[in-house]
Amino acid sequence: MRARARNIAKGAGAVVLGLVALDLVATIVTLAIGSEFLKR
Repeated sequence: MRARARNIAKGAGAVVLGLVALDLVATIVTLAIGSEFLKR
């Protein structure tokens, strides 16, 4: 039972890490587009 809880926690941690990574990528893309837009 305890191992199952640990696996669920690991899965949740992986999901959170994935979301943070996606958020970082989206932020970088937005900044890149924004800087290109401001250059014009």
